[in-house]
Amino acid sequence: MELGGSRGYFDSTIPTKIDNGILVRIGFFIAFVYFLLFSLVTEPWQIYPLQILSAAQVSITAGIAISYFQDFIPEATGTATTLYMNTTLIGSTVGYLLFGLLSEFISYGNLILIYTFSAGAGFVFLAVLGKMKHEEGKDTGSQIHGG
Repeated sequence: MELGGSRGYFDSTIPTKIDNGILVRIGFFIAFVYFLLFSLVTEPWQIYPLQILSAAQVSITAGIAISYFQDFIPEATGTATTLYMNTTLIGSTVGYLLFGLLSEFISYGNLILIYTFSAGAGFVFLAVLGKMKHEEGKDTGSQIHGG
């Protein structure tokens, strides 16, 4: 079985056939599942198989997120890219600092539960926002076409 190439199972064109919003929501859902399962870990070896979920989540969100962000400001893709990159760097820095600060006051297990909640809330937010954006696009399309 061929895994790469133009006819392989993991064809590189599959992501281009799926809406970026759906892929980002899948990424957030995978993050939610990852942190939920991570909160149940009792032995160090149990973390290793979970890294497959982590890698999937990172590859989806890192690879697709810029395009998803650019979809919100299609007339200014450069501005959208700059905004995405800056907020990503700031968010990472703030996240690392908060992790260190919060871990002084609450346990790592509780921090993982906070991450689980945050990923779940992000998924719900994107699901609702995606529906609103999709419905708004339908309304705009019907107005343009006289429907």
